[in-house]
Amino acid sequence: IIAFQTLHIYQKTHLLNTNEWLVFDKSGTSYTGIRKGSSLKIFTSDTAKTNPGFIRDYLLKYPAKTEINYISGSVFYNLNNKLIFHLNGSENYLKDITPDILLVSHNPEVHFTRLLLQLKPKQVIADHSNYRSNINRWKKDCELHNVPFYDTTEKGAYRLPFKR
Repeated sequence: IIAFQTLHIYQKTHLLNTNEWLVFDKSGTSYTGIRKGSSLKIFTSDTAKTNPGFIRDYLLKYPAKTEINYISGSVFYNLNNKLIFHLNGSENYLKDITPDILLVSHNPEVHFTRLLLQLKPKQVIADHSNYRSNINRWKKDCELHNVPFYDTTEKGAYRLPFKR
């Protein structure tokens, strides 16, 4: 019993100290999240604002108070001086930024090689809201320019821990 209680206390303490930025793997729409301890903010382009099954599954394993926010257009996140640019289906983007991570959603109609050369991201993530043909093409472009590429349709959700 003491071992079980100790494990439970350790897990609860670990969850309270968990801070991460997430890109969930959900077909057809884009879901990102910022977890800070026992709080999870979900950002989505899905106007239904419901709590889909995959988020319920995440919350079963990692309990948290949840808030869902609707976003449209491109978004910036700044976590521990790490700039994340979420290009969310828009063809418009600031050309004078250099994000550490570029998240691509909803098949933006941009010249991807030009985008890579202008923004010079250190990593590119494509979520499940993109067409497979676009993801394959972007992956090849990233390989040509030595930019690490993460595809949530192949590898599942992306998790980036950060410190508060």
